[in-house]
Amino acid sequence: MKVPIIIVLVIFSVGCDSGAFPDQQFFYNSPEEQAKMIHTYTFSEQIDLMVLGMQQEPPQNNLVTEVAKNGEAIIPKLFEHLPKAKDHHELGVILFCLLEIDIRHHEWKADSQYLSLLKKKLGKMSNKALQQEAKRMLLPSASLSSDF
Repeated sequence: MKVPIIIVLVIFSVGCDSGAFPDQQFFYNSPEEQAKMIHTYTFSEQIDLMVLGMQQEPPQNNLVTEVAKNGEAIIPKLFEHLPKAKDHHELGVILFCLLEIDIRHHEWKADSQYLSLLKKKLGKMSNKALQQEAKRMLLPSASLSSDF
C-alpha cells in the first residue's frame, strides 16, 4: 500500500511544479498586460504561449500579433516548430503568425533562403496532412509541385 502512495506523491510533486512552463498565470493578466509581458520570454516560450493562448476561451489572438512583431528574428524558430505541430490547431496558429509576419513586418515569402529553409522543415513533418496544409498556406503555387 505504501508503494502506490509514494508513486502518486512523486507524480504530483513532479507534475504540479509551479515553476513549470508554460506559466498559466500569464493568462490571468489582461490582454494589454499579456502584450507587454510576452516579449520578456524567449522566442520558443513566446510561441508556446501563443499556441496556448489560442486554446483559451476566448482565444487570445492578440498574442499572434505580438509574437509577429518580432519580425524576421523569430521566423527560423517558427519554422522549427512546424514539424512539432501536433494537430491542425497548433499548426494553424504557427501559420497565422508566419503569414502575419509576411504581411506586416518582413516579406519572407519572397526570400529564396527562407523558402529553402521552410522546405527543409516541412520535409521533416511526419503528419502528411499537416504538411500539405502548411505547403498550401506558405509556399508559392509554383513550389507546390516540387518534391521535398
